[in-house]
Amino acid sequence: MEEDPNVLRLVVAFLRFHSGLTQTEFGRAAGVNQGYISRYESGDKVPTEEVLARLARAAGVPWTLAVHLRRFCAAFLDAANRQTLAAPSAQLDMDLIEQAVLEHVRLALSAYRLLSL
Repeated sequence: MEEDPNVLRLVVAFLRFHSGLTQTEFGRAAGVNQGYISRYESGDKVPTEEVLARLARAAGVPWTLAVHLRRFCAAFLDAANRQTLAAPSAQLDMDLIEQAVLEHVRLALSAYRLLSL
């Protein structure tokens, strides 16, 4: 079963956002071409599990947290899609979801990292 590209789009966008790096810098740190980073963030390409692990490492995010982030994004998008189905005139705006979710997840991860010091 193929994973929803929008889920991994959010995960990759969060990882890069958390790293504070440009696409080029982030790609270099993870050993991935900048063009692929762009395609992952736009949802045009789905990263493999190995690439996702390298992206998490480059962002300084433990793999277990990246897995939880992935599950959170999947659940969030599933709930948003159900809401959209309940109100057919509503449109799912991925940019708005990305803005709404990323900062909150970043704050939660920062708290986790402080506790693990």
